[in-house]
Amino acid sequence: MEDIIARAKEYSRSAGRTGLAHYFVAIESGRRNAILVVASVALSAAVGTSVFSEFAKEWPKLTGMVALIAAALTAVQASWKLGDQCEKHRVSGTRYEALRRQVDMLELIVAGKDIARGAGLLKLDELGGELSKLAAESLTLPSRLYDKAKRTFDKNHPEKILDKNHS
Repeated sequence: MEDIIARAKEYSRSAGRTGLAHYFVAIESGRRNAILVVASVALSAAVGTSVFSEFAKEWPKLTGMVALIAAALTAVQASWKLGDQCEKHRVSGTRYEALRRQVDMLELIVAGKDIARGAGLLKLDELGGELSKLAAESLTLPSRLYDKAKRTFDKNHPEKILDKNHS
């Protein structure tokens, strides 16, 4: 049964790290989206005012550039769809956390000898399949945010680290 517990810890650690990374990406995407929205709205509003037309007479190149930047920001905001990405990462993070809790429960059941080996292996296989399915359905994570999540998760959950050589 120790092998089932060890594998469950691996699955739990993987789901925990990945879920946390998705939350980190969601936060970052949300911030970027907010910055783009504010900048786009502010510049578009400025370009649309009558005061802007007065500036255009005195500084045509500068006002032309501001108008182009406003249009570019609006296009970037629309094409990057950071708000949608933020939500997808948040949902993925939630699903990984739910899976991690299921794996942790299996670990407790196996450690308490409340399940037969065959049933434990079947449940572990099912959870491994769910982990693989979730990985296939989720958006890609930037390495730097995954690495940050890995460090944070490992620091907060040292019980999930099997040994020094195991990452």
